[in-house]
Amino acid sequence: MLVRKSPKKELRLKIDAALYDEYEELTKKAENLGYEVDLTPKLEKFIKIEIDRARKQLDQETDRSSQTSR
Repeated sequence: MLVRKSPKKELRLKIDAALYDEYEELTKKAENLGYEVDLTPKLEKFIKIEIDRARKQLDQETDRSSQTSR
């Protein structure tokens, strides 16, 4: 599959230690077999959904705050 190159930036996440350990184990197994684990596409979609959800909540909160201050 061909995809267009786009600029990328790193995003640091704080996640549960057990989940991190699982990911590390999976990565090591993949490397031993000559593969690489890339969760980026699915994580990008999930993060976009969560950002949109948080933005909507903040917009609603802003609307409520402006209505109560009138």
